[in-house]
Amino acid sequence: MPDYLVQRRSGFALRVRVPPALRSSLGIREIWRPLPGDRRTAVLLSRAIGARLVLAFSGMGTDPFDELRKCFRDFFGEEALRPKSPPEPPPAPVLYVRAAPSCAPAPPLIPRAVTPPPVGPMLRATVAAYIEARTSREAWSGRSGEAVKRALDLLIDQVGDCPLATLSHATAEEFAKRLRESGRAHETRRNTCNKVSAFGGWCHKRGLLPRNVFSGMMDEKRPNRPDEDRSVLKPEEVRLVLRAVGLAGEEWKRLIPLLLLYTGCRVNEVAQLRVIDVQDDEGTPFLRLTEEAGSLKNLASRRSIPIHSAIAHEFLAYVELRRAAGAERVFPLRLGVDGYGAMVSRWWSTTREKRGFSNDATLHGLRHTFGTRLRDCGVPWDEIQVLMGHSRGQGETSRYVKPQTPKQLARVIERLSYIDR
Repeated sequence: MPDYLVQRRSGFALRVRVPPALRSSLGIREIWRPLPGDRRTAVLLSRAIGARLVLAFSGMGTDPFDELRKCFRDFFGEEALRPKSPPEPPPAPVLYVRAAPSCAPAPPLIPRAVTPPPVGPMLRATVAAYIEARTSREAWSGRSGEAVKRALDLLIDQVGDCPLATLSHATAEEFAKRLRESGRAHETRRNTCNKVSAFGGWCHKRGLLPRNVFSGMMDEKRPNRPDEDRSVLKPEEVRLVLRAVGLAGEEWKRLIPLLLLYTGCRVNEVAQLRVIDVQDDEGTPFLRLTEEAGSLKNLASRRSIPIHSAIAHEFLAYVELRRAAGAERVFPLRLGVDGYGAMVSRWWSTTREKRGFSNDATLHGLRHTFGTRLRDCGVPWDEIQVLMGHSRGQGETSRYVKPQTPKQLARVIERLSYIDR
Protein backbone atom coordinates (compact mmCIF):
# COMPACT_ATOMS: atom_id res chain seq x y z
CA MET A 1 0.00 0.00 0.00
CA PRO A 2 1.46 3.41 -0.94
CA ASP A 3 2.75 5.88 1.61
CA TYR A 4 0.12 8.17 3.18
CA LEU A 5 -2.68 5.63 2.43
CA VAL A 6 -4.35 3.50 5.11
CA GLN A 7 -7.11 0.98 4.55
CA ARG A 8 -9.87 0.92 7.16
CA ARG A 9 -13.12 -0.94 7.49
CA SER A 10 -15.07 2.06 6.23
CA GLY A 11 -12.73 2.59 3.25
CA PHE A 12 -9.44 4.39 2.73
CA ALA A 13 -7.88 7.24 4.66
CA LEU A 14 -4.96 9.62 4.37
CA ARG A 15 -2.28 9.48 7.10
CA VAL A 16 0.68 11.84 7.11
CA ARG A 17 3.11 11.97 10.07
CA VAL A 18 3.99 15.44 11.33
CA PRO A 19 7.75 16.10 11.72
CA PRO A 20 8.82 16.08 15.41
CA ALA A 21 9.95 19.71 15.23
CA LEU A 22 6.43 20.83 14.34
CA ARG A 23 4.37 18.62 16.63
CA SER A 24 4.46 21.01 19.57
CA SER A 25 3.29 23.98 17.51
CA LEU A 26 0.64 22.01 15.63
CA GLY A 27 -0.46 19.99 18.63
CA ILE A 28 -0.83 16.79 16.58
CA ARG A 29 1.41 13.87 15.66
CA GLU A 30 -0.43 12.69 12.55
CA ILE A 31 -2.93 14.02 10.01
CA TRP A 32 -5.84 11.70 9.27
CA ARG A 33 -8.46 12.28 6.60
CA PRO A 34 -10.99 9.88 5.00
CA LEU A 35 -10.70 9.60 1.22
CA PRO A 36 -13.66 9.06 -1.14
CA GLY A 37 -13.92 6.64 -4.06
CA ASP A 38 -12.32 3.30 -4.85
CA ARG A 39 -8.74 2.21 -4.27
CA ARG A 40 -7.36 3.75 -7.46
CA THR A 41 -8.91 7.12 -6.73
CA ALA A 42 -7.73 6.98 -3.12
CA VAL A 43 -4.17 6.16 -4.22
CA LEU A 44 -4.08 9.15 -6.58
CA LEU A 45 -5.53 11.52 -4.00
CA SER A 46 -3.26 10.29 -1.19
CA ARG A 47 -0.15 10.75 -3.31
CA ALA A 48 -1.15 14.24 -4.40
CA ILE A 49 -2.20 15.42 -0.92
CA GLY A 50 0.70 13.70 0.85
CA ALA A 51 3.28 15.27 -1.43
CA ARG A 52 1.66 18.67 -0.94
CA LEU A 53 1.70 18.30 2.87
CA VAL A 54 5.34 17.21 2.97
CA LEU A 55 6.21 20.22 0.85
CA ALA A 56 4.22 22.43 3.22
CA PHE A 57 6.09 21.03 6.24
CA SER A 58 9.45 21.88 4.69
CA GLY A 59 8.45 25.47 3.87
CA MET A 60 6.63 26.56 7.01
CA GLY A 61 7.35 30.08 8.19
CA THR A 62 6.02 32.19 11.01
CA ASP A 63 2.48 30.80 10.64
CA PRO A 64 2.72 26.98 10.66
CA PHE A 65 -0.92 26.63 9.67
CA ASP A 66 -0.95 28.83 6.59
CA GLU A 67 0.29 26.23 4.08
CA LEU A 68 -1.78 23.49 5.70
CA ARG A 69 -4.94 25.57 5.41
CA LYS A 70 -4.23 26.22 1.70
CA CYS A 71 -3.54 22.55 1.07
CA PHE A 72 -6.76 21.29 2.67
CA ARG A 73 -8.77 24.12 1.19
CA ASP A 74 -7.58 23.09 -2.30
CA PHE A 75 -8.43 19.43 -1.82
CA PHE A 76 -11.36 19.43 0.61
CA GLY A 77 -12.75 22.96 0.47
CA GLU A 78 -12.35 23.56 4.20
CA GLU A 79 -9.73 24.25 6.84
CA ALA A 80 -9.33 20.82 8.35
CA LEU A 81 -6.51 21.89 10.68
CA ARG A 82 -6.80 24.62 13.26
CA PRO A 83 -4.15 26.17 15.55
CA LYS A 84 -3.64 24.83 19.01
CA SER A 85 -5.33 27.91 20.49
CA PRO A 86 -7.71 29.04 17.77
CA PRO A 87 -10.19 31.84 18.17
CA GLU A 88 -13.59 30.79 19.39
CA PRO A 89 -15.58 29.45 16.43
CA PRO A 90 -19.19 30.51 15.97
CA PRO A 91 -21.60 28.26 17.82
CA ALA A 92 -22.80 25.22 15.87
CA PRO A 93 -26.47 25.08 14.97
CA VAL A 94 -28.51 23.43 17.69
CA LEU A 95 -31.58 21.26 17.40
CA TYR A 96 -33.82 20.59 20.35
CA VAL A 97 -35.29 17.13 20.60
CA ARG A 98 -38.16 16.50 22.96
CA ALA A 99 -38.48 13.09 24.54
CA ALA A 100 -41.48 10.90 23.78
CA PRO A 101 -44.63 11.90 25.67
CA SER A 102 -45.47 9.96 28.79
CA CYS A 103 -47.43 10.35 31.99
CA ALA A 104 -44.36 11.66 33.74
CA PRO A 105 -43.53 15.37 33.57
CA ALA A 106 -41.82 16.36 30.29
CA PRO A 107 -38.04 16.42 30.62
CA PRO A 108 -36.17 19.56 29.69
CA LEU A 109 -35.12 20.10 26.06
CA ILE A 110 -31.89 18.31 25.13
CA PRO A 111 -29.51 20.25 22.88
CA ARG A 112 -27.90 18.23 20.04
CA ALA A 113 -25.21 19.76 17.84
CA VAL A 114 -25.52 19.05 14.11
CA THR A 115 -22.24 18.12 12.41
CA PRO A 116 -22.13 19.45 8.84
CA PRO A 117 -21.45 16.77 6.21
CA PRO A 118 -17.95 16.64 4.74
CA VAL A 119 -17.48 18.74 1.63
CA GLY A 120 -15.40 16.16 -0.25
CA PRO A 121 -12.80 16.59 -2.98
CA MET A 122 -12.60 19.76 -5.03
CA LEU A 123 -13.04 19.97 -8.79
CA ARG A 124 -9.52 21.12 -9.66
CA ALA A 125 -7.85 18.39 -7.60
CA THR A 126 -10.12 15.72 -9.11
CA VAL A 127 -9.38 16.94 -12.62
CA ALA A 128 -5.65 16.66 -11.86
CA ALA A 129 -6.15 13.10 -10.59
CA TYR A 130 -8.20 12.22 -13.69
CA ILE A 131 -5.56 13.54 -16.08
CA GLU A 132 -2.79 11.76 -14.18
CA ALA A 133 -4.72 8.48 -14.24
CA ARG A 134 -5.47 8.64 -17.97
CA THR A 135 -1.98 9.81 -18.87
CA SER A 136 -0.32 7.04 -16.85
CA ARG A 137 -2.34 4.46 -18.78
CA GLU A 138 -1.36 6.10 -22.10
CA ALA A 139 -5.02 6.36 -23.00
CA TRP A 140 -4.46 9.62 -24.91
CA SER A 141 -2.22 10.75 -27.70
CA GLY A 142 -0.43 14.06 -27.33
CA ARG A 143 -3.07 16.11 -29.17
CA SER A 144 -5.98 14.31 -27.49
CA GLY A 145 -4.52 14.89 -24.03
CA GLU A 146 -4.07 18.59 -24.69
CA ALA A 147 -7.66 18.85 -25.96
CA VAL A 148 -8.98 17.16 -22.80
CA LYS A 149 -6.98 19.50 -20.59
CA ARG A 150 -8.32 22.54 -22.44
CA ALA A 151 -11.90 21.31 -22.10
CA LEU A 152 -11.59 20.65 -18.35
CA ASP A 153 -9.75 23.93 -17.75
CA LEU A 154 -12.66 25.65 -19.46
CA LEU A 155 -15.06 23.83 -17.13
CA ILE A 156 -13.12 25.06 -14.08
CA ASP A 157 -13.02 28.60 -15.44
CA GLN A 158 -16.79 28.60 -15.98
CA VAL A 159 -18.05 26.93 -12.78
CA GLY A 160 -15.11 27.65 -10.45
CA ASP A 161 -13.09 25.32 -8.25
CA CYS A 162 -16.11 24.01 -6.34
CA PRO A 163 -16.63 20.78 -4.39
CA LEU A 164 -17.70 17.85 -6.57
CA ALA A 165 -20.73 17.33 -4.34
CA THR A 166 -22.17 20.68 -5.51
CA LEU A 167 -22.15 19.73 -9.20
CA SER A 168 -25.58 19.01 -10.69
CA HIS A 169 -27.46 18.90 -13.98
CA ALA A 170 -28.13 22.62 -13.51
CA THR A 171 -24.36 23.17 -13.49
CA ALA A 172 -24.01 21.21 -16.73
CA GLU A 173 -26.84 23.14 -18.39
CA GLU A 174 -25.30 26.45 -17.37
CA PHE A 175 -21.92 25.32 -18.74
CA ALA A 176 -23.51 24.29 -22.06
CA LYS A 177 -25.38 27.60 -22.20
CA ARG A 178 -22.17 29.59 -21.77
CA LEU A 179 -20.54 27.52 -24.50
CA ARG A 180 -23.35 28.44 -26.89
CA GLU A 181 -23.10 32.11 -25.95
CA SER A 182 -19.35 32.08 -26.54
CA GLY A 183 -19.93 31.77 -30.28
CA ARG A 184 -17.98 28.51 -30.67
CA ALA A 185 -18.87 26.27 -33.58
CA HIS A 186 -21.29 23.39 -33.04
CA GLU A 187 -18.57 20.78 -33.60
CA THR A 188 -16.24 22.47 -31.10
CA ARG A 189 -18.99 22.64 -28.46
CA ARG A 190 -19.89 19.00 -29.01
CA ASN A 191 -16.26 17.85 -28.62
CA THR A 192 -15.85 19.92 -25.45
CA CYS A 193 -19.05 18.52 -23.92
CA ASN A 194 -18.03 14.95 -24.79
CA LYS A 195 -14.71 15.36 -23.00
CA VAL A 196 -16.38 16.88 -19.92
CA SER A 197 -18.96 14.07 -19.93
CA ALA A 198 -16.18 11.48 -20.03
CA PHE A 199 -14.71 13.10 -16.92
CA GLY A 200 -18.12 12.95 -15.21
CA GLY A 201 -18.43 9.26 -16.06
CA TRP A 202 -15.00 8.60 -14.59
CA CYS A 203 -16.01 10.33 -11.34
CA HIS A 204 -19.30 8.41 -11.18
CA LYS A 205 -17.56 5.06 -11.75
CA ARG A 206 -15.26 5.74 -8.80
CA GLY A 207 -17.97 6.89 -6.43
CA LEU A 208 -17.02 10.56 -6.49
CA LEU A 209 -20.38 11.54 -8.02
CA PRO A 210 -23.74 9.83 -7.47
CA ARG A 211 -24.35 10.07 -11.24
CA ASN A 212 -22.77 11.59 -14.32
CA VAL A 213 -24.32 15.05 -14.16
CA PHE A 214 -22.67 16.04 -17.47
CA SER A 215 -24.30 13.26 -19.48
CA GLY A 216 -26.57 14.49 -22.28
CA MET A 217 -25.84 18.19 -21.84
CA MET A 218 -25.10 18.52 -25.58
CA ASP A 219 -28.45 17.23 -26.83
CA GLU A 220 -29.06 20.06 -29.29
CA LYS A 221 -29.27 18.98 -32.89
CA ARG A 222 -26.69 19.95 -35.43
CA PRO A 223 -27.92 23.00 -37.36
CA ASN A 224 -29.23 22.19 -40.79
CA ARG A 225 -26.66 22.56 -43.51
CA PRO A 226 -27.30 25.36 -45.94
CA ASP A 227 -28.63 24.40 -49.32
CA GLU A 228 -25.97 22.75 -51.43
CA ASP A 229 -26.60 25.17 -54.28
CA ARG A 230 -25.14 27.88 -52.04
CA SER A 231 -21.58 26.74 -52.82
CA VAL A 232 -22.19 25.94 -56.51
CA LEU A 233 -19.84 27.88 -58.76
CA LYS A 234 -21.31 30.16 -61.39
CA PRO A 235 -20.10 29.84 -65.02
CA GLU A 236 -17.75 32.81 -64.69
CA GLU A 237 -16.31 31.34 -61.48
CA VAL A 238 -15.74 28.00 -63.20
CA ARG A 239 -13.90 29.89 -65.94
CA LEU A 240 -11.64 31.57 -63.35
CA VAL A 241 -10.93 28.25 -61.65
CA LEU A 242 -10.03 26.53 -64.92
CA ARG A 243 -7.78 29.43 -65.84
CA ALA A 244 -5.99 29.29 -62.47
CA VAL A 245 -5.63 25.52 -62.77
CA GLY A 246 -4.10 25.88 -66.21
CA LEU A 247 -1.41 28.17 -64.78
CA ALA A 248 -0.48 25.77 -61.97
CA GLY A 249 3.10 24.55 -62.21
CA GLU A 250 2.88 21.10 -60.62
CA GLU A 251 0.76 18.39 -62.19
CA TRP A 252 -1.23 17.53 -59.06
CA LYS A 253 -2.27 21.18 -58.61
CA ARG A 254 -3.73 21.10 -62.12
CA LEU A 255 -5.28 17.62 -62.12
CA ILE A 256 -6.93 17.42 -58.69
CA PRO A 257 -9.32 20.40 -59.20
CA LEU A 258 -10.20 19.00 -62.64
CA LEU A 259 -10.99 15.59 -61.16
CA LEU A 260 -13.22 17.21 -58.54
CA LEU A 261 -15.13 19.08 -61.25
CA TYR A 262 -15.53 16.08 -63.56
CA THR A 263 -15.99 13.21 -61.07
CA GLY A 264 -17.67 14.79 -58.00
CA CYS A 265 -15.25 13.02 -55.66
CA ARG A 266 -14.34 14.32 -52.23
CA VAL A 267 -10.92 15.92 -51.83
CA ASN A 268 -9.44 13.09 -49.79
CA GLU A 269 -10.84 10.44 -52.15
CA VAL A 270 -8.86 11.94 -55.04
CA ALA A 271 -5.76 12.83 -53.02
CA GLN A 272 -5.30 9.27 -51.69
CA LEU A 273 -5.69 7.51 -55.07
CA ARG A 274 -3.21 4.74 -55.83
CA VAL A 275 -1.90 3.94 -59.28
CA ILE A 276 -3.69 0.58 -59.25
CA ASP A 277 -6.99 2.38 -58.55
CA VAL A 278 -6.98 3.78 -62.10
CA GLN A 279 -8.48 0.93 -64.12
CA ASP A 280 -10.22 0.21 -67.43
CA ASP A 281 -13.60 -1.37 -68.25
CA GLU A 282 -13.81 -2.36 -71.91
CA GLY A 283 -12.09 0.80 -73.04
CA THR A 284 -13.70 3.04 -70.38
CA PRO A 285 -11.15 4.34 -67.84
CA PHE A 286 -12.48 4.75 -64.30
CA LEU A 287 -11.42 5.36 -60.69
CA ARG A 288 -11.98 2.56 -58.18
CA LEU A 289 -12.53 4.00 -54.68
CA THR A 290 -12.08 1.52 -51.80
CA GLU A 291 -10.89 1.53 -48.19
CA GLU A 292 -7.62 -0.04 -49.34
CA ALA A 293 -6.43 3.37 -50.56
CA GLY A 294 -7.46 5.19 -47.36
CA SER A 295 -10.43 6.24 -45.30
CA LEU A 296 -13.88 6.65 -46.85
CA LYS A 297 -16.77 8.62 -45.40
CA ASN A 298 -19.38 5.86 -45.63
CA LEU A 299 -20.20 2.57 -47.35
CA ALA A 300 -21.75 4.39 -50.29
CA SER A 301 -18.37 6.02 -50.94
CA ARG A 302 -17.06 2.65 -52.14
CA ARG A 303 -17.73 3.05 -55.87
CA SER A 304 -16.33 3.24 -59.41
CA ILE A 305 -16.44 6.55 -61.31
CA PRO A 306 -15.74 6.92 -65.06
CA ILE A 307 -13.16 9.49 -66.09
CA HIS A 308 -14.62 12.23 -68.30
CA SER A 309 -13.18 12.44 -71.81
CA ALA A 310 -12.29 16.11 -71.23
CA ILE A 311 -9.53 15.14 -68.79
CA ALA A 312 -8.93 11.46 -69.59
CA HIS A 313 -5.99 11.95 -71.98
CA GLU A 314 -4.00 14.28 -69.71
CA PHE A 315 -4.76 12.36 -66.53
CA LEU A 316 -4.04 8.88 -67.93
CA ALA A 317 -0.73 10.07 -69.41
CA TYR A 318 0.28 11.38 -65.98
CA VAL A 319 -0.72 8.09 -64.32
CA GLU A 320 1.41 6.13 -66.77
CA LEU A 321 4.40 8.30 -65.88
CA ARG A 322 3.83 7.61 -62.19
CA ARG A 323 3.46 3.90 -62.87
CA ALA A 324 6.69 3.82 -64.86
CA ALA A 325 8.45 5.59 -61.99
CA GLY A 326 7.31 2.86 -59.59
CA ALA A 327 5.16 5.19 -57.50
CA GLU A 328 2.39 3.74 -55.35
CA ARG A 329 0.23 6.86 -55.16
CA VAL A 330 -1.04 8.86 -58.11
CA PHE A 331 -0.14 12.20 -56.53
CA PRO A 332 3.06 12.96 -54.54
CA LEU A 333 1.31 14.21 -51.40
CA ARG A 334 2.32 13.88 -47.75
CA LEU A 335 0.02 12.02 -45.39
CA GLY A 336 -1.23 14.40 -42.70
CA VAL A 337 -3.38 13.97 -39.61
CA ASP A 338 -6.50 14.63 -41.70
CA GLY A 339 -5.36 12.46 -44.62
CA TYR A 340 -3.70 13.21 -47.94
CA GLY A 341 -6.24 15.93 -48.73
CA ALA A 342 -4.97 18.31 -46.04
CA MET A 343 -2.04 19.39 -48.19
CA VAL A 344 -4.37 20.07 -51.14
CA SER A 345 -6.77 22.10 -48.98
CA ARG A 346 -3.97 24.33 -47.67
CA TRP A 347 -2.71 24.99 -51.19
CA TRP A 348 -6.19 25.80 -52.49
CA SER A 349 -6.89 28.21 -49.62
CA THR A 350 -3.76 30.19 -50.54
CA THR A 351 -4.59 30.09 -54.24
CA ARG A 352 -8.16 31.22 -53.66
CA GLU A 353 -6.98 34.28 -51.71
CA LYS A 354 -4.39 35.19 -54.34
CA ARG A 355 -6.85 34.84 -57.22
CA GLY A 356 -9.67 36.63 -55.41
CA PHE A 357 -12.16 33.78 -55.70
CA SER A 358 -15.49 33.98 -53.87
CA ASN A 359 -16.20 32.02 -50.69
CA ASP A 360 -18.13 29.46 -52.74
CA ALA A 361 -15.02 28.54 -54.74
CA THR A 362 -13.92 25.85 -52.29
CA LEU A 363 -12.73 22.38 -53.19
CA HIS A 364 -15.98 21.00 -51.80
CA GLY A 365 -17.80 23.60 -53.88
CA LEU A 366 -16.36 21.93 -57.01
CA ARG A 367 -18.02 18.71 -55.90
CA HIS A 368 -21.31 20.55 -55.37
CA THR A 369 -20.99 22.06 -58.84
CA PHE A 370 -20.61 18.58 -60.34
CA GLY A 371 -23.86 17.35 -58.75
CA THR A 372 -25.83 20.46 -59.65
CA ARG A 373 -24.70 20.47 -63.29
CA LEU A 374 -25.69 16.81 -63.66
CA ARG A 375 -29.10 17.62 -62.21
CA ASP A 376 -29.49 20.48 -64.67
CA CYS A 377 -28.67 18.04 -67.47
CA GLY A 378 -31.65 15.89 -66.45
CA VAL A 379 -29.74 13.08 -64.72
CA PRO A 380 -31.96 11.27 -62.16
CA TRP A 381 -31.12 11.98 -58.53
CA ASP A 382 -30.51 8.28 -57.75
CA GLU A 383 -27.75 8.12 -60.35
CA ILE A 384 -26.21 11.34 -59.01
CA GLN A 385 -26.17 9.80 -55.54
CA VAL A 386 -24.35 6.74 -56.83
CA LEU A 387 -21.71 8.84 -58.56
CA MET A 388 -21.15 11.18 -55.58
CA GLY A 389 -21.21 8.44 -52.92
CA HIS A 390 -24.15 9.85 -50.94
CA SER A 391 -25.57 7.71 -48.14
CA ARG A 392 -28.33 10.08 -46.99
CA GLY A 393 -31.68 10.67 -48.61
CA GLN A 394 -31.97 7.19 -50.12
CA GLY A 395 -35.59 6.16 -50.18
CA GLU A 396 -37.50 3.09 -51.27
CA THR A 397 -36.88 3.73 -54.96
CA SER A 398 -33.11 3.70 -54.54
CA ARG A 399 -33.23 0.13 -53.22
CA TYR A 400 -34.31 -1.08 -56.64
CA VAL A 401 -31.75 0.86 -58.68
CA LYS A 402 -29.56 -1.74 -60.33
CA PRO A 403 -25.79 -1.31 -59.98
CA GLN A 404 -24.29 0.11 -63.16
CA THR A 405 -20.92 -0.64 -64.66
CA PRO A 406 -18.40 2.14 -65.30
CA LYS A 407 -19.17 1.86 -69.02
CA GLN A 408 -22.87 2.51 -68.33
CA LEU A 409 -22.11 5.38 -65.95
CA ALA A 410 -19.81 6.94 -68.55
CA ARG A 411 -22.88 7.84 -70.61
CA VAL A 412 -24.11 9.85 -67.61
CA ILE A 413 -20.75 11.53 -66.98
CA GLU A 414 -20.36 12.55 -70.63
CA ARG A 415 -23.55 14.62 -70.41
CA LEU A 416 -21.63 16.98 -68.17
CA SER A 417 -20.20 20.01 -69.95
CA TYR A 418 -18.13 22.94 -68.69
CA ILE A 419 -16.72 25.95 -70.44
CA ASP A 420 -13.84 25.15 -72.75
CA ARG A 421 -10.49 25.47 -71.09
